[in-house]
Amino acid sequence: MIWTDEEFKEEALVFWNKKWKYLNEDYPFDITSMAYEYVRNNKDFKYKDHVEAGVLVTCLVDYGYIEFTKRENNIRYHSLTEKGLNFIKEKKQ
Repeated sequence: MIWTDEEFKEEALVFWNKKWKYLNEDYPFDITSMAYEYVRNNKDFKYKDHVEAGVLVTCLVDYGYIEFTKRENNIRYHSLTEKGLNFIKEKKQ
């Protein structure tokens, strides 16, 4: 089970490494829904809810890969930062 901050941070990187290829470089995206689907399908999360998904997204913001862009119809949209774009460019090579 994932309990500690460190475990959430590690799992956020696992999530990032699996899902980066689905992110749009040009437009804001709803990564929270992707994180929620990831949490629901991962046996290591206890509650499998939006809170745990939100923690993963917050960790990625803290790492500097994404940033909050806007909120529309109760959906939080994020965009890639320069660090996130560089990560994706390196992975595509």
